Amino acid sequence: MLRQTHLVASGAQTWIPQVASARGNRFAYASTLAIYIHNNDDQALCKIAACQSNTITAYAWHPKDDNLLAVATNDDIVHLYDIAGDTELKTIRAPMPGVTCLEWDPIRPASLVVVCNADAYVWDSSTDTLKKLAFSPGCRITAFVRHPKVHAMSAVGTVKGEVYLLHIDDGKKEKLPDFDGPIQDLGFDPKSEDYLLVATATGKITLWGLAGLYKQGKSNEKPSQIMEFAKQPTGLSACKWIDEMPGTFVSISDRHGVIRVWNVSNANPISMIKTEQGAISSIAQLHKSTKAVVSFKGGEVAIVDLHERRTQWATGGGHTETIFDCSLSRSDCNTLVSCSFDGTVRTWDTRTKACTAVFDAGAAPSGTGSGGGGGGGAAGPRA
Repeated sequence: MLRQTHLVASGAQTWIPQVASARGNRFAYASTLAIYIHNNDDQALCKIAACQSNTITAYAWHPKDDNLLAVATNDDIVHLYDIAGDTELKTIRAPMPGVTCLEWDPIRPASLVVVCNADAYVWDSSTDTLKKLAFSPGCRITAFVRHPKVHAMSAVGTVKGEVYLLHIDDGKKEKLPDFDGPIQDLGFDPKSEDYLLVATATGKITLWGLAGLYKQGKSNEKPSQIMEFAKQPTGLSACKWIDEMPGTFVSISDRHGVIRVWNVSNANPISMIKTEQGAISSIAQLHKSTKAVVSFKGGEVAIVDLHERRTQWATGGGHTETIFDCSLSRSDCNTLVSCSFDGTVRTWDTRTKACTAVFDAGAAPSGTGSGGGGGGGAAGPRA
């Protein structure tokens, strides 16, 4: 009988906007085919959610029930999982290809927005009905967020640099002035009803006052820009509020490993945290904490204390795409070699489960060597 003795976890994928997330006393990250869920307190891996067999394109943790997870895959299926029970509760097929975003309604627990390219649909999981929103920007939606306090208000960003404040029930919309690049991230202030952060892929961050938009008695008010922050020349991959640090948010870039910490009262960052893992793909705050889970382009995942400005815990990274072959070394039974569609070859110590070297597959010369069972050497390690 075969018995599992070791687990080398996949690395964090890099192509969906929100790779890392957190809810309750746990945090998670997405690989190609699974969601890896860890405990906040000791960072132990407590669950691998992998009921589907297709590549993950988006996922969203339920805002009220920590055991419910919605996952979209590249076969255009949205899956609803019970994490504790390791079961798939139900599925629905998106009417359009390419699900890129899932967003739960913070007020109505059965309502999930499913974004497909330029269109958005609302899935009522209690009745298994799917309704298309009347609103469509006419181009690809790059960001979709729900307001945590104002019922039915959403913010929608597009690849053309457009931002709409949308009343999701009656279809009313308010368009902000166009921005200078694709909208990379949007975020409503969790401590207020009236503030919205807008971040573009070109590195521009602005703060907007909503002036009570869509609140009863204030429907004629117009949003206005309150602050424009120092532009980031390397661009942005995410911009997130930090709930436990009022008026504070962070920005990251997939071109470097620096987390910039900002306050709404200052146009420049108030501090910078340099990470050792390199370019950052996503960030999410742990529940009721000044710590954040961070995923990196190299597949690593870390917990960073934003207040103390240090990395508390980190994984050693792993393949960010599907592994298509692996082999034990002929000369050392404790060395495992793996290769992946991410374009890298990795060597592993099977005793410690640590990655000992990473090679760019394109740099590997032909010939024989002492590596994996399939032979073939490699150039020096990339990282």
